[in-house]
Amino acid sequence: MIFVCTILVILLSNPIAGFAWTPVPLPNAGFETWTDDTPDGWERFDAIAPEACTASNTIRPADDAYAGSRSLEFMGDASTCSWQSVVSPKIEVRPGQVYRLEGSMRTVAVDTARRRFANSQILMVAFDSTGKRIAYGGSSRMRGTHDWTRVHAGLVVPEGAATLVVGAFLSIPGTARFDDFSLSVLEAPTIDPAASRTDRWRSDLAYLGELVEWVHPQPFATLSRDVFRARLEELADAVDVLDDESLYWRTRALTIALGDPHTSLGRAGGFGPRLPVSLEFFGHELRVVAALERYRDLLGAQITAIDGHPLDEVLTAIRSQIAFTHENWFREQAPGWCRLPRALRATGIGIAAGDSTLTYTGVAAEGGNVEVTVEPVRESDATSVVYAGPAKEDQPLCYHEDRYYWFRYLPDRRMLYFKEDSAVDDPQRPLRSFVQALVDTLDARPIDRLVVDLRFNAGGSNKLVGLWRELGKRVGEGRIGKVFVITGRRTFSAAVFDADFLRQHVGAVVVGEATGMAPVHPGQVQTFPLPGNDLTFSCSTKMIRASDDPSPALLPDIAVETSWRDFLMGRDPALEAVFEYAVKNE
Repeated sequence: MIFVCTILVILLSNPIAGFAWTPVPLPNAGFETWTDDTPDGWERFDAIAPEACTASNTIRPADDAYAGSRSLEFMGDASTCSWQSVVSPKIEVRPGQVYRLEGSMRTVAVDTARRRFANSQILMVAFDSTGKRIAYGGSSRMRGTHDWTRVHAGLVVPEGAATLVVGAFLSIPGTARFDDFSLSVLEAPTIDPAASRTDRWRSDLAYLGELVEWVHPQPFATLSRDVFRARLEELADAVDVLDDESLYWRTRALTIALGDPHTSLGRAGGFGPRLPVSLEFFGHELRVVAALERYRDLLGAQITAIDGHPLDEVLTAIRSQIAFTHENWFREQAPGWCRLPRALRATGIGIAAGDSTLTYTGVAAEGGNVEVTVEPVRESDATSVVYAGPAKEDQPLCYHEDRYYWFRYLPDRRMLYFKEDSAVDDPQRPLRSFVQALVDTLDARPIDRLVVDLRFNAGGSNKLVGLWRELGKRVGEGRIGKVFVITGRRTFSAAVFDADFLRQHVGAVVVGEATGMAPVHPGQVQTFPLPGNDLTFSCSTKMIRASDDPSPALLPDIAVETSWRDFLMGRDPALEAVFEYAVKNE
């Protein structure tokens, strides 16, 4: 059944600019009227009903309300093995809309035991045109005993969604009451072509504020709501004083202050020209690992200053533009920023020669000082790149193939080495057929140890959970000896989930560096246009976890980092640590 609503517009009390959410009326939103044991206008939904299960939770009206005289009550106990929820009629939706559901909850002795389905919350569920559930957005789960509390949930309508329902859920023992629901929808503002620059900026800032608060799953984990809103209002007040460039970078810095590496403000054209040098940290040394032939003097140099600014000063300046939970992600991202003249200028580093060149000062690979001014790439430079380190044939195993994913069996060590840099399908070898080939090799060869190398994997999607479960099964059956996961500072997002999953569910030993992201982190990014200034806001929409590890990064069981000397000699200390572990423990 499609619930057709009348559109009403309300203006939020936002000092930045009038900004509209559209209320979506719900039938009997206070659960005041009932027919038997179902609130009028709502439907009972069999959420979980295992075969032969007869003990169901109880749904009934309660004479205890947040507003009015009645509320919706759920009751369950330890014998409950089948449970029902109450959901609204289906509401037609469009991808990109943001829905906000609010309601009141009161709980009495709601169980805190962890279960697969541990709902005690208000929830929105999106469906595609066939009725398949494709997205969820729920409030925090309320457990224990609490008086009436206002709770809320947000949901971004994904591509492919056609309808939405909202509901109340209790699937664990205890009593939960629900009352006074309200639903509203937010869409990108429509900008009048004649709107002033001031109105465009203030509209974008107002929209950004609502997206942060209602799309992000934990928006104020590192920056309080009050501070965020105050800083947003300060930006709105400064629109007539600051130019567009300054407003962009200051607004971006505010999104970075939320502390989520997935969430930030972007724009067409990015951060300006990127200079043709490649930089990487080895310990505390920032080294040039590749450059154009005409900048060969820089190859291998340890950088000490950029355009006359000491490196420490530069790194301090760019911290405001890099969100990170662990220093390793900053060390991964900072070298790239040291190649961006325009971005460095925006962070307060005075660039001597405009927005397109930088002068690097350092200690040359052969000793002595070196100073070179680097310009953007010219057409004639396309194939003139030189690299530090050993020749290709002398490089470690992890550099032997340049593919999204590949594996190699090492018979002398009875080891299978599997390197995954991305879980995106390789057109030359689709992931499904690749995984089947890997499993066939596992079945055909004796495997004393299996190494999953994720150190260069910056994430993407969790497409290999089925493979990880299969590995766990084989380990449990004794068909595989020990599993190792190699991680590094570039291991990020979905790759952190994979590494944590392998540790938690396959018993893998983690070797290498701390990852670039926490095991429990916001993810599943959605990008929203801010139409007033042709900006984009990328924002996490849900929490991702394979465990409840609260660490700021997935920390290795065996900590190993590649030094500059290791790099030059073609050594791989992480893989060597795996071999050493095998000798000592197997």
